[in-house]
Amino acid sequence: MNMYRARQVSLINTGVGLSIIGLGYGIDPNFYPSLYGYALTTVNEVHIFRALCTLYLTLGGYWIYTALRKPQWHEGALISVMVVMFGLFSGRLLSVLFDGMPHWLLFFYMMLEMAVFAQTWFIWRKSRFSES
Repeated sequence: MNMYRARQVSLINTGVGLSIIGLGYGIDPNFYPSLYGYALTTVNEVHIFRALCTLYLTLGGYWIYTALRKPQWHEGALISVMVVMFGLFSGRLLSVLFDGMPHWLLFFYMMLEMAVFAQTWFIWRKSRFSES
């Protein structure tokens, strides 16, 4: 697979995956809390989850749009994927270290974020070397 196609596939897969997770926050804000044994009880809590939904959808949409329509933006989009995934992973890792092990799904997300970061970094580095 050439690097242009690898960048496209990575951006689309990451965008779709994050968008699906984001929809869980917005369509039914109690979806994730119910998995972990609690419920949102105030408008403020629901507000935060809906904001997360639109944040995830916006990022996912940007990555998909860039993959399909703006190849000149691929490098910036890959960098933003790495920043987002590193941020999510590092926050979860700190929580594991200070708070203990979370629900298995949250731990899975942490591992997935680390894998997406590593894959994106590899594609980004390889793309930079193949274009120079």
